[in-house]
Amino acid sequence: MRFNLAICTVVVMVLCFAIAGCEQDAGELSKQGSVHLLQKKYPEAIASFDASLKLNPGNFEATVGLAEAYTEKGDHTKAQEYFDKVYAQKLDKGRQLYVDTKHQNLLLAQAEAMQDKTMDAYEQALR
Repeated sequence: MRFNLAICTVVVMVLCFAIAGCEQDAGELSKQGSVHLLQKKYPEAIASFDASLKLNPGNFEATVGLAEAYTEKGDHTKAQEYFDKVYAQKLDKGRQLYVDTKHQNLLLAQAEAMQDKTMDAYEQALR
């Protein structure tokens, strides 16, 4: 019985270290994505944030980063998809305000894209 308990303990410890390693790697990938985003290297940012989300699907920074990258890239549909995922999470007030600010950038970009189509649609989007 002691032998089985020792093996189980080792297996649990190895799994914990593996999970912690994934969290750290996901965080590093999110940081890389943020750097690419600042450098306006949107395909690289998207790749880093995607890789981060594969390791940690609930990664807030990576999800918001993808929403920002797609906004800047002009893919408003994809950006909104990631904003919806962020808003589906339970957010504290600070994160809520941060996401709301980033989401406003998407809404403004959508309104500006509509400006060329019709002035009525543009004014309606701004409202």
